[in-house]
Order: sequence, then C-alpha cells, then structure tokens
Amino acid sequence: MFLTLRRRKNVNLVCDVLLEDIVKYVLDPYASHILRIMLEMLSGVSVPVKVSRSDITFQQQQQQQQQQQNRVKDAKLKKQVPDVFVELLHRLSAQLSREDILESCLSSDVAAPVVETLLLVSHATDSVLCQKTCRQVLKSMQENKDGKVLLDHCCDKFTSHVIQCLLMVESEDAKVAFYEQHLKSKLVDLAVHPIANFVVQTLIKHSSFDLFVLVFEELFVDIEAVLAVYHIGIISSLAETCIKFKTKQKKLLQGLMKAFHCYEPADRQTYIAPLLLTLSTYDVYFNTEENKIISTSGNDDIAATDTFQITKLENMNLHGSVLLQKLLAFENTSSVVSSIINLSPDNLVLMACNQFGSHVIDLCMTSMTVGKKSRDAILMQFKGQYPKLAMDKYGSRTLDNLWNNSCLRQKTSIAEELATKEAQLNNHRFGKFAVRNCALHHFKHCRKDWERMQSRDTKKRKLFSDLIGDQTQGEKGNILEKKMK
Repeated sequence: MFLTLRRRKNVNLVCDVLLEDIVKYVLDPYASHILRIMLEMLSGVSVPVKVSRSDITFQQQQQQQQQQQNRVKDAKLKKQVPDVFVELLHRLSAQLSREDILESCLSSDVAAPVVETLLLVSHATDSVLCQKTCRQVLKSMQENKDGKVLLDHCCDKFTSHVIQCLLMVESEDAKVAFYEQHLKSKLVDLAVHPIANFVVQTLIKHSSFDLFVLVFEELFVDIEAVLAVYHIGIISSLAETCIKFKTKQKKLLQGLMKAFHCYEPADRQTYIAPLLLTLSTYDVYFNTEENKIISTSGNDDIAATDTFQITKLENMNLHGSVLLQKLLAFENTSSVVSSIINLSPDNLVLMACNQFGSHVIDLCMTSMTVGKKSRDAILMQFKGQYPKLAMDKYGSRTLDNLWNNSCLRQKTSIAEELATKEAQLNNHRFGKFAVRNCALHHFKHCRKDWERMQSRDTKKRKLFSDLIGDQTQGEKGNILEKKMK
C-alpha cells in the first residue's frame, strides 16, 4: 500500500496519542471507534460492520446471530501494509492485551468490540499474535478481581461476544482445552441460558470433528430441556454441523422424535414434520385428551390416523421451518419426507401458502437428498389444489418452484388444471403470474409449440444446474484441500 511520508507521520502521530492514554480512549464511546479503525488500517483488514458498531440494539443483535459464523470469513486481508504499520499494530496489541486494560474492556459495551476487532485482525494477519492475544484475554477472564468465573462471562451481555470471537479464532487444540477446562458437563446449563446459548452455538459451529462429537453427546442427553426454552438455534447448529461432518444425523433425528413425543409407538414417527414446523409436542398438537374420547369408540390406530388428517396445520414457526429444512439436508430424509407426503392436501396447501412452510416445500423439490419418487408423490398430493396456490402470495412462489422441478407430463397436468381457471387467474394479482409463467395461452391454442418450449426450458435449466453444480463442487474441493493442508 502506497503512502506518502507525510501520511505515515500522521499515522504514527495518531498511534502515539492513542498509546499515551489508551485506557481513556478505549473506554470512550467516540475515541474507541478511532482505535478500531486504526487497528483495521494498520493490519489492512476490513472488519464486519457488526463488530464495528457499539450502539447496536439488542433486537438487531438477535437478528444478526445467523451471520456470526461469517464474521471470521469476512475479516479478510484486503491490502498489504508497510512494515512500520506491522510494528505499530504489535505495539497497540501489546497495550490492549495488558491485564488492567482487558479487565476494564471485557464488561464494557464500548470497549469489548475493540477486543473483538483486535482478535479478528490478528487472526487474519498474524496467527502467533492472535493466539497470544487469545491467551491474554482468557487469563484476564479467569483472574477477574470481581470474582467472576469464565461461566459468568459466558452469561454476560457484552463479554459473551468476546468469548464467541475467541471460539472463532482460537486454534483447534485451544478450543478443546477451553471445552475441557471450562465448559465440560456445563453445556446444558449454558444452552438454556438466554445469553450463554449463543456461546454454545458458536462452539458447535466452529468445532473440529472430535470436539463436535463430545459436545453433541453432552447436549443430546438433555435435548428436551433446550427445546423447552425454545432455543432452537442450538438444535439448528447441531443439525448444521451433523451435515458438515456427516455424522450423528440419525441419532439427532431420533432424539428430536423423542423430545416431541412421536418416537414410540412407531406409527407416530410420520407426524414429525408438522410437529417440528409448529414446535409442538404430539400431545399438544393433537390435543390427546380430546382424542381419547374419539378412540374409545373404535380402533385406536384408525382414530389417530383420522385425527392426523383432520388436524389443521396452524401456527407454523420460523425456527421450526429452519430446523425442518436442516433435516431435509440429511443423508437419509425418508422419515421427514414421508411425514410431509402423509399430510392431507388441505394441510399441504396451508404449508405451501405460509411464509415459513413454503420454504420447506421448496427444499423438498430441490434437495439432492430427496428422491424423484418422493417429489412425484408431493406433486400428486397437490393435484386439484394448484389454482389455490396460484392465487396466494406465498403459494404462487411455491407453484413456480413446483413447475420448475416438474417433467413435461407433470407440467401438462398442472397446466390443464390451471387452464380451467384461466379467467379467474388473469384477474387476480398473483394468479396472473401463473398464467404467464405456465404459458397457458400457448397451452390452450398451440399445444405442440408449448411442449417444445417447455422441453427447451427444461434442457436449459438442467444445463445451467449442472454447470453451477460442477462449480460448487470445485469450490468445495478447494476448501477441503486447504483444510487438509
């Protein structure tokens, strides 16, 4: 990076001013921003906005939790810096890593982001400096004069973010040691805490294979307690990492079935999809007290099946939808997909027309782990319901996805059904898109041209899908090679 001599002198001057009374500046709501920008400039690293802001609201923090795993990835080396900048960075790091300064910083909403910025920039530029800073931060947390232990810091609104950052940048051996010394046998207590559960999520997502197995087994023992406080982020993180390492998938699904009371008897397992989507146990969803009255008059199995068909799918949940989508990415999705197929056509339409449930249907049609027969069965369940989908805000999007993943025979069946309602669809704000996308005018008046057009579109879509798939596989291969090195 080219800088004039005058600019370098100005940078040196600013750093000297900051180093003169760094305690004052690191705790100042305005000067601390200058300090963070200086760390970024000296390292040539751009830190995500999430870390750069100290006035972010708690609601915004919750909304951005899903982006936490990308923070280290986003902190990339942007440009080369002069050697003098590296020396200044080490000087600032040495001062910020002092025990007295860290003790003041860790519990401050203003100063804690400065420590996070230091960890992220050092991780991107100097691994030795990063690990040294990590050790200093951990030491400061353990030797706190207020008598706080590290678990107390995990439950602190501000310090917990620093611990999350530590877990993202620490070496694999350091993470294992951190777990063994501080978190082992305490994960469930942290997982049910309103703040500390985010630390557990970060630990899960940034674990090595061996550490993940230990963490999984400890949390799995009391997974129902985590679900009882609706900390679905923990379960989603477990599912996501199960997909990443291709392990413990069957065990997690069985644990969820037990937690939602649909593992035994075996015929209850087909109800897992609506239970997850609504985050309701079997007893709550089907209101078993009322169903006992129904079952006394005849066969219990028949009564349960009838109840499953007539129970209306309501109160679908965002977190339940996300978790269900994770399960659809497992290697074996037969239980989940069968549960979706066994829904009544009315409930399937309710799912497809819901802002959360529609994503589950979309994934069923596009996931590589869902077989063609299962996708065909879902399309058969929608037969007679396509006009309803077309005239709904979310359903129309689902219909587009169903259409794009259908063969010519299935498209013909869908078009025949929609054509009977063409006039009504044309006058509807959402239905008119189905008329256009399915080319119903050509379908009714130029069938052969319509068939050729659909075949051509299918071939194009398959060609682009293959190209994108090959590119994605290549990127994954490069990532894997880097990890192995």
